Amino acid sequence: MNVAGNEVNANRGPDVELGFNSRLESMRGLAALGVLLTHCFGIFQIDGINAYWTLPFFDQPANAKILTLIGSLLNPSGAVVAFFIISGYVLSLSLFRSRKPLRQQFGPYIVKRAFRLLPAMWVSILLFAMVREVVPNYVDPSYQSAFYSILVTPITLGLVLQNCVLYQSTINPVTWTMFVEVVGSLALPLMIVGSGLGKRAALGLMALLIATAWLTRSGEFDARRFLFCFDAGVALACFPRLTEKVRLPIPLFLGGVFLLFIQRIASINGIRGTVLLTVGATMLLVAVIGAKDAATFRWLDIYPARFFGKISYSLYLLHLAIIYALMQLLACLGFLKVGGLLPTALLTVGTLVFTTVAASTSYTFVELPMILYGKKAYYYSLLIVRRNMQHMNI
Repeated sequence: MNVAGNEVNANRGPDVELGFNSRLESMRGLAALGVLLTHCFGIFQIDGINAYWTLPFFDQPANAKILTLIGSLLNPSGAVVAFFIISGYVLSLSLFRSRKPLRQQFGPYIVKRAFRLLPAMWVSILLFAMVREVVPNYVDPSYQSAFYSILVTPITLGLVLQNCVLYQSTINPVTWTMFVEVVGSLALPLMIVGSGLGKRAALGLMALLIATAWLTRSGEFDARRFLFCFDAGVALACFPRLTEKVRLPIPLFLGGVFLLFIQRIASINGIRGTVLLTVGATMLLVAVIGAKDAATFRWLDIYPARFFGKISYSLYLLHLAIIYALMQLLACLGFLKVGGLLPTALLTVGTLVFTTVAASTSYTFVELPMILYGKKAYYYSLLIVRRNMQHMNI
């Protein structure tokens, strides 16, 4: 590969598939569902404990153990890491697919990426702000968990605008990942260039990104902590023979699930936890991509998995606004006084149903039109860049 970016795909094998992989989209949908469900698990106090997930597993009461076991299988942190790895992989393939010089693609690629990420995010921020303004907080503090507090911070126009430009994520807390996506998207072409220098350079880049996250003591929501997750996806795209060598995809997939489970239930946090999550999520991705038999992961092709894959972005962005509205409704109806797992179960089912409807609507009327506009803007920008380069004889 030419380091100057004359070719972005010279490093790839001849048989690599550059087309759309619907199973990766399904995996993203399942990951979004995992985040939604585990966030529902953390809204109310469980057996009088306002942060049961901070206790060692064997010190938790029975109800908390149930939620911890399910939450460890779903592992929302692992789901977020999987988002970043899939983004690195898919975005790299999109650049390879173009077969145009990387320097020509960068500007148009950023424009297209902005259309994909920002409009739906802005809608989610404005919706959450309106829900917070219209629906008062009825939940008694004695029922509120530690996680609950991030949903009831004061709202100002300044905070809404700051959230929209990703200066902070106070209004819609999950948008912190969008800042990571933006930084990762900007850095991704450089990662491709680095990986194009060979496997040793790719390993060195990965080590450098991990060391940067470790030495700078990047915070839980710091983009530096997750750039190596993007780089893992880039490496899979740049070195397709890593997935072609998969012989036992099911054990590999189960091994990834096990690592994600262990990270959550053993509370392995910090950079060590992120590295463990990256290894586990990469194993899942490699297993799905590298499976030779089409029937191996056929469950990712069924309609529910495909459907949630399509609406996964809006599902992820909108679910906290739905959670907020429903938990106030449950408080008004007196269900929180019942205690036990019933309020959490009702909140979980209701959030899943209403967020699915809201996300489907957002996908149809916000995401799809913006995807189309983004494609048009991409090709128009590419034409302008090409003409400018021809004019300057580059």
